[in-house]
Formats: sequence, structure tokens, C-alpha cells
Amino acid sequence: MSLLYAIVTGIVQGLTEYLPVSSTGHLAIINLIFGRKVGGGDPFIIWLHGATLMALLVYFWRDIVDLIRCWAPSHQRDMARERRIFIFIILATIVTGIMGLIYQKLDLADGSFLMLGLGYVVTTLLLILAERLGSRASRRSIDRLGSGRALGVGFAQGLGLIASISRSGSTIAGGLFSGLDREQATRFAFLAGIPAIAAAFLLDLLGLGHLPADWNWLAAGLAFVLAAAVAYLSIGWLLALVKRVRLYGFAAYTGLLAVVLLILAALKVKI
Repeated sequence: MSLLYAIVTGIVQGLTEYLPVSSTGHLAIINLIFGRKVGGGDPFIIWLHGATLMALLVYFWRDIVDLIRCWAPSHQRDMARERRIFIFIILATIVTGIMGLIYQKLDLADGSFLMLGLGYVVTTLLLILAERLGSRASRRSIDRLGSGRALGVGFAQGLGLIASISRSGSTIAGGLFSGLDREQATRFAFLAGIPAIAAAFLLDLLGLGHLPADWNWLAAGLAFVLAAAVAYLSIGWLLALVKRVRLYGFAAYTGLLAVVLLILAALKVKI
């Protein structure tokens, strides 16, 4: 593992993990450029997922503390909003978890350029439809989402478990379809993503074998720091951006990336 590969991969993973563009296709292209195998079971990618998970936990630590503290007897009256949000996150997580188990049985982890390209097509359509149709739904805050809509957001998040369908993109779309505005939908996508991402990371750790022979702790450590820092900044940037900009720009980008990946598939380029 070269230092250049580690730096580039760390930055790209940090930048694309939480933006509605999916990191999977980007890592596949990096794989092609550097001639390396980059898959879901790759120890280095699992290592970087730990970095981006840490960034998410640090960014939302106050929300996490409130979601735990709200169940204390002393806060039964003044933190009803946080308790409702906590319940909605759990409901969304249950649906996502069930979908994850189904995907494992169906073996939908095909990382070919064809499947990646099709995944980006789905992401593009979700972002466009969410902006066009979601804007017609009545606006509501996260704590007024409702159990049924929370389950729907969980289903949308579950779609993001399929290769190159953006988890954040599909979950934001689910929030928009449920009547949240872009900022609220994005915030809920991050909060609902915490248990799902943490569970996926732990499962990857449990299935982790030996480190590869070319493992470089210096390069891996630098990549970890870069991925965590860039992911932290990208979370804040996205939350600020969606207050004033629609998702069509991201849809255009994922649409372009879908075309690139489908062309690679048509040329029979192998990952």
C-alpha cells in the first residue's frame, strides 16, 4: 500500500461517505487507477469506515448525549421531542437491519462496474424525484415525523445498502418524501445512519481476517486522520448547503458518474 494511494483513498472516502454521491463507485475508480482490489471486505476500507464513523459520532455528540439523556427520569417532561426522535431512529434502524439481512441472503454485493453504474442511476432518480415530489408534501419537523414515515425512511436507507446507491442520498430522499425539508431530512439521515453504520462497521470487524502483507501503518494512520477530518467537514458543509441549494447538482454528478461506470462496463473493464 503506497502512501499516495492511502492519501487519495482517505480523502475520497471522507469526502464521499456522507455526501449523496456514494463512496463505492469512487473507490472502484481509485481501484482501477491504482490497480488494487477495493471491496467491502478490504481491511483498509474497513479501517477508513471506522474513521468516517468516528467523524459522525464527534459531529453529533451533543445530539447523541441528548438522545440518551432524554430517558432519564429527571427529563421525562422537558425532553419529549428527543424521545420521539430516538424512537423514530430505532424504527428506521429496524427496517434497515431487516433489509440488510435479506440482502445477505440474496447476495447483492456485486461490485461490478455494471452494478455500480445501475446503482448510481437509482441514486440519480431518487434525488430528482425527491426534489420534485417531496416539495409537494406538507412540511414537518423531525419529532413530528410519525412512526409510519420513520419506517419509510428506514426502507429508503436500506436501499443504500446496495452497492453505489448512496445511503445518505436515499435516506435524504426518504425524508423529503415524508415531508421533511432538506435540512431536516439531511440531519435525520445522519442521525438514523449512526446505528446502521456502526452495526455494519462492527460486522465488518468481526469478519476481518489478517492484515494484507503490504499493510503500512504510517500510510494507514495518515489516511485515517484525513478520512475523519474530511468527513467531519463534509457533514457540516452538506448541512449548510442544503439550506439554500437543491439536490439537482448532486443528481447531475451521480448521473454523470453512472454514465462513466456503464461505459467501463460496456468496455468489459474489470475491477
